[in-house]
Formats: sequence, C-alpha cells, structure tokens
Amino acid sequence: ARRLLARWPLGGGEPAVVSEMAGDAWITSVTASPDGATVWWTETTSGNPDGVLRRWSEGGGIVADGEVAALLVAASPDGARLAYVVPGARSPSTGRLVHSTLVVRELATGTERRQPLDPATAFVALTWTPRGRRLLVQTVDATTVIDVPTAGAPRVSAALPFAVACADSDGRVLGVVRHTDASGAMTHELAEADPATGKVTGWGAAIDQGALACRGDGAAIVLTVSLSGAPTELAAVRAGRRTVLGLGYRSVQSAGVSGWFSSMTCGVG
Repeated sequence: ARRLLARWPLGGGEPAVVSEMAGDAWITSVTASPDGATVWWTETTSGNPDGVLRRWSEGGGIVADGEVAALLVAASPDGARLAYVVPGARSPSTGRLVHSTLVVRELATGTERRQPLDPATAFVALTWTPRGRRLLVQTVDATTVIDVPTAGAPRVSAALPFAVACADSDGRVLGVVRHTDASGAMTHELAEADPATGKVTGWGAAIDQGALACRGDGAAIVLTVSLSGAPTELAAVRAGRRTVLGLGYRSVQSAGVSGWFSSMTCGVG
C-alpha cells in the first residue's frame, strides 16, 4: 500500500500530496500551522527509530528541521510555538528509551524550554489545548497534562486514564477510556475529564480506539481503528453520534476550524 502525507480540504477538492514515504519510512506524528501553509511531521525508519523532524512549506518544499531527532511534534494553536518529544539514550540490553524530553520552541526566536518525561513511557501522541496553555502527552494507556506558562519551564499538572485525548476551548479534555470485562474483552468509550480535578465522565459512545482531533465546542473528529481487520474509518462524532467521512486514513491533525474542519493532514495506510 502507498503511504502518503496529504492535505485534505474538507470543503471540497482533492487531497494534495505533501510527501510519499519511501522504503520502511513511517510517519509517527503530523502537525500544521493555523493557516495550513506549513506542515511538520516526525518520521522513523528501522535504521533510525529515534526519528527525525521534517518540515514542508508552500513554495519551500520539504526540509529536515535542523536534523532534530524527534518522536512526536505539535504546533501551538497560534502558530508561535512548536512542541516535540526528543528521545534520549536507549538501554543497550532492551533498546528501550532511558529518558526523553519535551521541548517547546518559540518559532520566532528559536528559544527552547524543556521538561523531562517519564523514561519508562511509550509515547504515542502530543497535542496542544486550543488556547495553547497546556500540552497533552499521550502514552499507550494514559495522558499526562503539562502546563506551558508564558515564561519558565513547562510542568506536569495532571495524569488522566485516556489512551487517546484532545482538549476543547473550555478546558475539558476529551479522550478514549479502555474497558475490559471479566472475559478479557476490551471496549473503548468516549469520555471527558477536568484536568484540574482528574474527574472523568463517560459519553456512553463506544468506539474503536483511534486518533482524536477536537473542535472548540467539544465536538470531535475520531479516526477509528478497526479491530476486525476492516479498513480504518475517519469519522466525525458529535453528541455521541458518529458519521463516517472516509476509509483508510491512519492519522488526523486539524489545521484550522470552519464548519467542521477546514483542512486536515492525514496519513494513508
């Protein structure tokens, strides 16, 4: 199957291909500037599991962003900052990361602020809250909320039981909670949480686990990953109702909001 990075205007028109992955290259995260004119992504290969940060811009093409090693990347909603997870040393015996660091870069000046991350964690996603005050660092079974002040180092503020998460403009964190019954069967439910108290409230909407991109009013676009081997579904979920938008899209990151989403950056698997 072809592996593409594309910009998809939901208002109409065909997707525009940004990059096509060659060999065993694989995209681990995608983010875009508010106007969609710049796209950053992290890309790994079997020979470089620590990844590299790449950037595409209209008229400028693709470049490696300073040859920065990075596993995940996320642009702030105002386009002023870029956050990414930098891998540290790996254990010679297990190959697992010994430590990693969250970096927040001011794009205008290049100034960087850093926050150490749990060395035993397998990171899967990095997202900003809509007002740019917090970052959500997601692992395979939990989400860490990190406050990003206007000055000073970022700091951990809460831990939530979300395998996948995003945040709306009211400060709520929307996410996917895993449930396992007595037989060991696993299901997933959309839920919301208050990052200040950690209180989680389920929506009662069962979905397959997937990537999440939030809209400011609490609506969500969910990429469901089929557990039966069927094609993945890109679906819009609002008030517990799901509408399938397309099939075969592996990742989603919003790049502006108009109606549902004015444009999206997707990987096709």
